[in-house]
Amino acid sequence: WLSLPPSQQNTFLENYLRSQLAKVLGLSADTVSGNANLLDLGMDSLRVMELINKLKEDWGLMLYPREFYERPHCQSLALYLQDLLRGGKNIQTQTLATAATFAPLNPLPPILQKLPPVVFLLSAPRSGSTLLRVMLAGHPQLVAPPELHLLPFNTMGDRAKVLGVSHLGEGLPRAIMELQGLDASSSLALVTQWEQEDRSIAEVYATLQGWSKGRLLVDKSPTYGFDRQTLERAEQLFDKPKYIYLVRHPYAVIESFVRLRMDKLLGSASSDPYALAELIWRQSNENIMAFCEQVGRRERCYRLDYENLVQEPEIMMRSLAQFLEIPFVEAMVHPYSGERMTDGVHPQSLGVGDPNFSQRQQIDARGAIAWRGIDLPLSLGEKAQAMARQLGYELPQEIKVDKPDTWSESFFEVKGLRLCLCEWGEVDAPLVVCLHGILEQGAVWHPLAQDLVRRGYRLVAPDLRGHGKSDHLPAWGSYNLLDSVGDLAVLSEAWLGKPFVLLGHSYGSMVAALFASLYPERVSKLVLVEPILPTPLRESETLERLKTHFEYLAHPPVHGVFPDIATAAASLRLSIPSLSGSLALALAERILEPVTGGLQWRWDVRLRYRTGSAFGVLERSSYLALLSQLSLPLTLIYGDKSEFNRPEDLALMQQVMTQGKLVILSGGHYLPLEVPRELAQVLM
Repeated sequence: WLSLPPSQQNTFLENYLRSQLAKVLGLSADTVSGNANLLDLGMDSLRVMELINKLKEDWGLMLYPREFYERPHCQSLALYLQDLLRGGKNIQTQTLATAATFAPLNPLPPILQKLPPVVFLLSAPRSGSTLLRVMLAGHPQLVAPPELHLLPFNTMGDRAKVLGVSHLGEGLPRAIMELQGLDASSSLALVTQWEQEDRSIAEVYATLQGWSKGRLLVDKSPTYGFDRQTLERAEQLFDKPKYIYLVRHPYAVIESFVRLRMDKLLGSASSDPYALAELIWRQSNENIMAFCEQVGRRERCYRLDYENLVQEPEIMMRSLAQFLEIPFVEAMVHPYSGERMTDGVHPQSLGVGDPNFSQRQQIDARGAIAWRGIDLPLSLGEKAQAMARQLGYELPQEIKVDKPDTWSESFFEVKGLRLCLCEWGEVDAPLVVCLHGILEQGAVWHPLAQDLVRRGYRLVAPDLRGHGKSDHLPAWGSYNLLDSVGDLAVLSEAWLGKPFVLLGHSYGSMVAALFASLYPERVSKLVLVEPILPTPLRESETLERLKTHFEYLAHPPVHGVFPDIATAAASLRLSIPSLSGSLALALAERILEPVTGGLQWRWDVRLRYRTGSAFGVLERSSYLALLSQLSLPLTLIYGDKSEFNRPEDLALMQQVMTQGKLVILSGGHYLPLEVPRELAQVLM
């Protein structure tokens, strides 16, 4: 395949697929056309697994059933495989910031009587939970099946809708096969019956516990840690359950997650699997750690480090057995002996859990130090670094990575006003222009810039007029949204010289949207973060607004005075809690100037009283009409915890910008400071 010209490679792949599909289906290759729907030709889950195993054998590609079902035509599947073999750079994707599909769909109905205790094995994916589960499965007093994926759902119908055709649903029928002595078809038929009956998850747990005949049920499903509400359901359903909290070094987890393409197993279309793996590792550990503190870390939660488990398995398992109040047995440290549900439902199926588990014959102590030899393409974000250090892990890679610790500044002139530019990255790199919100400054984009520069981008962020280090208007002037659009027009024409990604936050989103409407040829992609709408002005308020505006012009307010930089920085953090202490100091120092008695802000105090800005701005209806006509690539990003916009305004913006891609990130209004790594992922 590699020896062929690129123009022939796709034909080669398509012919290969047609040949293999014909063998699997028992047909001649001539009957399998490139555009035929293979599901209509009889491809069922078993035949899909046969094809997946053949692709792994011949090409070394690790595919998951979901990827096939999303591309059930030979031509589309061939194009997808070709791009994977070339590195996956041309796959058109949307970005998922979290594995939100595993959050509870609805509140849990009231439970009349809690179920008997169980054990939950909690961890981020790729933390070694399959090994630990199989070790526990060697104990005669425990039942430790593969991943059940039950806890987030109220009913089996809910579960079926979310897990769909993914491989994640096979742990339950495999457990039923073991507990009831059923074959694959009978077990799957029973699960299907439960789904059709929409049986409650509480009933399913009770049934599994009954079939366990007094043995303690262990539920190991790494997706539980994705959402705090899911974890809290365990306390609602069961009487004093116990929790094993398994942790592993983030380098090893992230590398393994990406190498095994776990983003595809989870159904994510993320364009950056490294960023997704880091996010899942961090959020899972944050959720599990906080949850264990809540329920009583010493009494019912047991933390176990993967590195200790593989280096000293007997010591660790003796301690764990004591926590579970069961005797230690030798079989617990021999996970590769005996039948422990490590196979799939069918002989062709993938094992549920670690797909590489069967490739080893004994516990490998080298896994404890494997992270030392891993060199990730990007350093961890600040929050992930903080979590890693809280867990006690060294992070030598973060010391070696050259981070852009500061920014450069330059000035350009528009009609006699000197405006300041904050800049990061190489001049010739792909360009991202960022516009800040009201009362902020260009340097506020520093956390996002750090990540984008490491990805090979250049970021430019102007201080809008009157903000930061940019000039103020004369005493008789007032600040107007359209003037900022004009400033950006001058900057883009005279200074930037090439199309760019334009990102606007809050007030800056209106500037960005208007500019993109007027100069679409200068913008390659528009990203609006927590966008807002012009405030509607009632006719009855017009006179009062005008009067207030001219009063402020006649008697302008003044800034307060701070005794020192630290006090000013603390004031910034009160208004923007997500600011780190070090960045708050840097931002405060940048926009303070000395006055009698101390320091005061450099930005124009008239910005605080924006009564005049309502005059000279497009009316809401006109602004919305412009948004609806945007034809360039558009992404709308909101924080799931933000209360900045009214629900009716959010609905209105999404209604008129139907061509835009909607992304929800975990955070509030100040997403560029709260989740810069995730925001950078969306921009890729």
